[in-house]
Amino acid sequence: MTNIYIKKSKITTGFLQHHSVYQTINCEGCPMRGQCFKTQENRRIEINHNLQKLKTKARENLESELGKDIYSKRGIEPEPVFGNINQNKGFKRFTFT
Repeated sequence: MTNIYIKKSKITTGFLQHHSVYQTINCEGCPMRGQCFKTQENRRIEINHNLQKLKTKARENLESELGKDIYSKRGIEPEPVFGNINQNKGFKRFTFT
């Protein structure tokens, strides 16, 4: 797949996202074409590389021994506090540093 352009979009909270848009060169004759997508054009996908990097880092943190120990205590200790902040105080977004 080749990168055809970078799409910039602003989400409802005002943050700017950059998606790389990729398109196949030629899908004619591909046996998976009907299962892959339904349009007449070639397959096109959007990837947010920054989001993928953050998800990978979060997954690594959760799968570590310390992460497993902390996550096992999540429902008991901090989750009610965040639920209160979200529901009763209207605070919807935290930053990742």
